[in-house]
Amino acid sequence: MSGPQVTLFIRIRTADKKRCYKRPVYSGNGRLKALYAAWLRKQGYADRTINNRIMRVNCFLKKYGITNLLDEGDKRSLKFVEKVVDAYTEEELKALFAAATERERLIFQFFLGSGCREAEVANATWRDVNFADETFVVHYKPKRGFMPKDKSERRIPLPDSLINSLRAWRKTHADSIYLFPNQHGKPEGHLLRKLKVVAKRAGLNCGECPAVGEHKRQSCLTAPVCGKFELHKFRRSFATHHHEHSATPKSTCRATATARSSRRSYPRTSAGAGHHWMGRGSRISRRDSLARPCLHSQIGAGQGRANDKIERMSTVAALRARS
Repeated sequence: MSGPQVTLFIRIRTADKKRCYKRPVYSGNGRLKALYAAWLRKQGYADRTINNRIMRVNCFLKKYGITNLLDEGDKRSLKFVEKVVDAYTEEELKALFAAATERERLIFQFFLGSGCREAEVANATWRDVNFADETFVVHYKPKRGFMPKDKSERRIPLPDSLINSLRAWRKTHADSIYLFPNQHGKPEGHLLRKLKVVAKRAGLNCGECPAVGEHKRQSCLTAPVCGKFELHKFRRSFATHHHEHSATPKSTCRATATARSSRRSYPRTSAGAGHHWMGRGSRISRRDSLARPCLHSQIGAGQGRANDKIERMSTVAALRARS
């Protein structure tokens, strides 16, 4: 026997989550990519994700002496394009907030001021917001079916204007558990759709997105389906602002719960563009602290003054502890 004979399976759960079945990934001395990569592409995964998953399984098998699973053709097919990281411009933000309703504006303000992911915002409850410390904590909520990515909770300092807006919002929505519930009191599941509707309302669609939307038959010329606008772009705008203000990569990764190994280069915008929306003169420590920028009056109250509370030891300690 030339080496250990191994059959590797992946466990797949059906859409209704009532049944699991196994699919072989590798058997004997066959090629790793044959079934697994084809199945991942069929599920709609991006090339980058396919590459990462194939390499993880490949490293696992290599540890046990199972090698040469990827030939040169396989390696070429697993290559992916490194995309440019872009953020919202000042003009786009101004138009978006001008066209949004009060609720929509506060939702997008929260995305921009916290750098949170879509699921984290949808499942945010009032218990997560500490008005005294002006922070937001991404909590694990097992009874509500929410698990933070990478199983890691974190504490995020919020801008003063966002805290003030949340206080005012709570006065009129005191009975709700979630910050932004749907009409049934459950987590809002159509935040991306709302963003695209606002972008179309503001006249920001690029007009270059054919064959998208429902059944791939719509165009962003006539429908709110522009691929230029996505919720994750608020997160990149948040990180870009901190990058522009010389925040350390470590502190930015901690705030956004991003692995250091997955960091990508963030663009530097024109001078002053980030200041207008995320605060003028916000001081960001070159150590491991994180700025608490003041948003402009278009997003909330205040004129973007520097936040003198940024250096409070309690906030720095909380960020370092990643509670």
